[in-house]
Amino acid sequence: MGDPDRIAALVTSDVKQISDQIFSIWNRLVELLTINPKFVTEFLRIIYEEKMREYWGEHIYRTIVETRDFAIPSEENVVEIHK
Repeated sequence: MGDPDRIAALVTSDVKQISDQIFSIWNRLVELLTINPKFVTEFLRIIYEEKMREYWGEHIYRTIVETRDFAIPSEENVVEIHK
């Protein structure tokens, strides 16, 4: 096994390197937002709408149920279906 102090130093070094990269990317994003905010918001809106369309497409089920009286459920387990 390795020296615990050496392992801790390596982990600390890795975390610092990753945090520096994240900080750099964040600054580039902020710079891009100041240069062309309309483009960025439109781009992000399109991605968000696609994700929401996929999400709701997976979670909404459509079935046609024929009935003459909407006050009386036409299916026995209607409560279980619509939970």
